[in-house]
Amino acid sequence: MPLVPIGLGWLTGMWAASTFLLSSTLLLIATVIPLAGIVLWRREVRLRLMWIALLAGCLGGLRVATARPTFGENDLAAYNDHGAATIVGAVDDYPDRRDTFVNLRVRAETLSFPDSDPIPVKGIALVRADRLIDFRYGDRLEVAGQLQSPPEFATFNYRDYLAGKGVYSIIDQPHIEIIGRDQGSPFLSALFDLKDRARETIATILPEPQAALLTGILLGDDAGLPQSVKDDFRKTGTSHIIAISGYNYNLIIMLISVPAIRLFGRRKAFPVLLVVIVAYTVLVGASASVVRAAIMGGLTLIAGYLGRQTAALNSLFFAAILMTFLDPFTLGDIGFQLSFAATLGLMIYTRPIQNVVERGLMRLLSGDTAKKIVGVLGDAVLVTLAAQITTLPILIITFRQMSILTLIVNALVLPAQAGVMVFGGLALLAGLAWLPLGQWVGWLAWLFLSWTIQVIHLFAQIPGVSIELGYVDPLWGGVYVAALAAITFYISW
Repeated sequence: MPLVPIGLGWLTGMWAASTFLLSSTLLLIATVIPLAGIVLWRREVRLRLMWIALLAGCLGGLRVATARPTFGENDLAAYNDHGAATIVGAVDDYPDRRDTFVNLRVRAETLSFPDSDPIPVKGIALVRADRLIDFRYGDRLEVAGQLQSPPEFATFNYRDYLAGKGVYSIIDQPHIEIIGRDQGSPFLSALFDLKDRARETIATILPEPQAALLTGILLGDDAGLPQSVKDDFRKTGTSHIIAISGYNYNLIIMLISVPAIRLFGRRKAFPVLLVVIVAYTVLVGASASVVRAAIMGGLTLIAGYLGRQTAALNSLFFAAILMTFLDPFTLGDIGFQLSFAATLGLMIYTRPIQNVVERGLMRLLSGDTAKKIVGVLGDAVLVTLAAQITTLPILIITFRQMSILTLIVNALVLPAQAGVMVFGGLALLAGLAWLPLGQWVGWLAWLFLSWTIQVIHLFAQIPGVSIELGYVDPLWGGVYVAALAAITFYISW
C-alpha cells in the first residue's frame, strides 16, 4: 500500500491538531467519516486510498491530542509559577554552552519550597546558568531559583518549542551548588568526553572563526561561532551548512560510496556505509536531531541501494510516521522538519528539474554540452533548488526572511563543503592521535573554511540580499504545502 498519501494525511492531521488544538473527542468522532468512505468505495482503488489517507489524518491528530501533557502532584511542571523553589537533580544531556550562559537540562528528583520538606518529583527543567562554571553531564545539582513556565512570545511559541524537547519548566539565573559528579550513564559520559576532546582539538589546530565553523559542521555545536558570522549565514540562506543535517550524511555517503564500492563491491559496500553513518552519529553525540538526520541519510542510502524511487519515498514516510507516532512532538522540531522536507524535495524534484533544464539547454546547445552543464550545476544549484522547493515555507516561518541570492551563494560554497568535511575530518582524527599532524592537515581544511566564510560574508553585505518578512502565520505554510502536494500529485498521477 502506498505510504506517501497515507503519510501526508498522518502528518497533516498532526499539524492541524497542534495548530487548532483539536480535541481528542472531536477527532475520534471524525474517524467515522473516512471509515464509512472506505467501506462505501472499497472497490475504487484511488477513492479508497483517499479515504485511508483521511483516516490517517484523523489518527495522527488523535495521537497529538492524546499526547498533550497533564500534570499531577508528582510532576515538576505542576509547581511552576509558585515562587522560589529548590530542586535537586542531575544534568542529563550535554551542556549547551552559549556566549554568556550555559543551558542545562536537569532531571529533577526532589522539589522544596522555603520552610517545607522536599517532595519527590519527576520532570526536566531547563536551567540557564553561569557559563564560567564547569558544568558537565552527570553532575548532581541543587538549584535554587524561580521555577517558571516557558513563555509564549507573539512571534514564537517558546513553550511549544521546549515541550517538543520534553521540557515544561525553566529556571533563569539560579543559585547552583554541585553536590555530586558522574551521576549519568558511563557510556554517554565517555561520548561527551570525546566530544569535548574533539572541540578542544579543533580549537587548537585552527584559528577562529574557522575552528568554530568546523566544530559546527562536524560536531553540531555552533555555540562558539560569532553572532556576526551566524547572521551572514542566515541572510544568505546558508544556515543549513552550519548544523548537522541530512546534507552532511548525504555528502558522507557520496564521498565514501565510490571507494567503498570499488573495494568491497556493491552489496558489501552497503553495510560498510551503514557502519560509517552509525559511527559518525555516535561521534557527534547521537542527539535527537542528529539521529533524525542520520535516519534521513540512511534512507537516501537505501534508496540508492534499491534503485527504486517509490521504495525511497515509502521508506521516508514510514520513518516519519514511526518517529512522530513514538514522539508526537517530533513534528514541531525544526531539525526534523528541515531534514524531512529537504530529503523529500531531493527525492521528488531533483530529476524533473534536471530534465527541464537539460531540455531547455538542448534548444540552444548540443546534447552533450547541455548534459555537461547540467552535470556541473547538479549538486551546486539544481539539488539546492529541489530542496528549497519543500523547505521554503519552513525557512520563511522560522527565520522570517528570504534570501534572493541563496542559489548563487550555495552554488559557490556547497562544492567547498566536501573539502571542509574531508580535510576537517582528517585533521580532527589526526589531531586526536598527534596534534602536530592535525595542525598540518588543518591548514588544508582552513582553505575551504575560509572560502566559505568569506564568500558568504561578501554576499551578506549586498543591500537587499535578504528580504525581512516579519511574522508569517504558519497557516500559510499549510496552504503552501497543500498546494504543492496537489500540484505534484496532479502532474504525476
